Amino acid sequence: MDYELQNFWGSISGDPNAEPDDRFSTQIHNPAIRYFHMILAHTIFGKSKNDTAVTKEELFIKFCVSKGRPVNIAPFILANFDRIIETSLSHLEHLYLGVSDIWTSPSALTVA
Repeated sequence: MDYELQNFWGSISGDPNAEPDDRFSTQIHNPAIRYFHMILAHTIFGKSKNDTAVTKEELFIKFCVSKGRPVNIAPFILANFDRIIETSLSHLEHLYLGVSDIWTSPSALTVA
């Protein structure tokens, strides 16, 4: 499958020898495919606006769509939800620890 994905990337970007870490949506020649990638990246994978790297999973979905193959995107969405939950919990934990440090720190209670 990696070989097929590499060939597919070459057909949409013109660079069949690109390393997986060197694939960016700005390299996709066809604007319709580039916009489709952005829709995938920002809705299903929840990427930030400035993240233009093309992952193997995103490339796989585009490959399946281009070949008319059905693809189950539920695992990708669930993995994204898991990532969002983990990120949110770590932010909440950081906020909680930061607030508790303020209330327990003697220097935080002094008034200048």
